[in-house]
Amino acid sequence: MNIAIVEDEAAERELLKAHLEKYSKENGVGFTVDEFPNAIIFLENYNSKYDIVFMDIEMPYMSGMEAAERLRKVDETCTLIFVTNMVKYAVNGYAVNALSFMVKPVKYAAFLMQMRRAVRDVMMRKDDIVAFKTIDGIRR
Repeated sequence: MNIAIVEDEAAERELLKAHLEKYSKENGVGFTVDEFPNAIIFLENYNSKYDIVFMDIEMPYMSGMEAAERLRKVDETCTLIFVTNMVKYAVNGYAVNALSFMVKPVKYAAFLMQMRRAVRDVMMRKDDIVAFKTIDGIRR
């Protein structure tokens, strides 16, 4: 599975990577993880390769909510999970079809519950994915 972590705080990115490594060892699931310090870099050359995207809501240059809206214009199927300390905005995630949200700092128990849901979501979708190349990049 391909995973993107879009988070401006390095410590939070490292924590999510550590949780992913632990989940991988415990469940025998492999991941390729790419990190992005802001949403602009993430969206710059987006090519629909990510199965799961962990997105911070409050970031410089572009909010995670705005990034999610733009993401959904090119990739309607990736599993999106918001990671935030701004719970009041998390409910807006449903407007961009987010699977869920986690509150920072993310505890492993909360991560585990959401990751199980995310992996199940991805696996159910895998059989239904068709990729094709357009002038804007690869679309799923």
